[in-house]
Amino acid sequence: MAITDQQWLDHTNQNNQEFSNRQILLKGSGAPSNTNDPAPFGSFYKDNNNGDRYEQIEIDPNSNGYNWQLFETGGGSGDGSKIVEDRDCDSGLATGDLVHESKTVYRGVDKVINNTDVRLIVGIVISKPSATVAKIMFMGAYDGITGFNTGAKVYCSGTGTLTYSLPTIGYVQILGNTSDGEHMDFNPAMSQIMRA
Repeated sequence: MAITDQQWLDHTNQNNQEFSNRQILLKGSGAPSNTNDPAPFGSFYKDNNNGDRYEQIEIDPNSNGYNWQLFETGGGSGDGSKIVEDRDCDSGLATGDLVHESKTVYRGVDKVINNTDVRLIVGIVISKPSATVAKIMFMGAYDGITGFNTGAKVYCSGTGTLTYSLPTIGYVQILGNTSDGEHMDFNPAMSQIMRA
């Protein structure tokens, strides 16, 4: 029996939705254990102490044996799965600043001044090894926020800072989501829309 491309696509989308509905996210303090934190295969656990994330993996398919395995570190003791790179920059750039790719410096970055620049926001400064070199995080767990709502989308404000309020003017680019009021998963969308 032949199926149409649309039927195949509909079935694929349904399977993907069912899989995402089965994923479970647990949170706790410290590493998880099967005794204290039982969960089915494919579940995830986040350690609130350092942001480490664990995945429940299948040990033996014949015995239904599962165990927690470290999936990614949250940055409490290192960069973990963050994508970080040193880039040339202006001496006025500071930790916490959002950045664009530079218009003038090869492999450099420019500070985001507001949300009216057509360039996409690509990263955030996490440290300054020197006056003209910045360590830029392009994706990963970021701890430099306070007072944000849990689970909120994060944008660039009209003044070039992180905000969870949807901008009413300028370009709107989703920069990530908050995991709680003081931490976010920084993962800038590679598209933006212009608001009048």
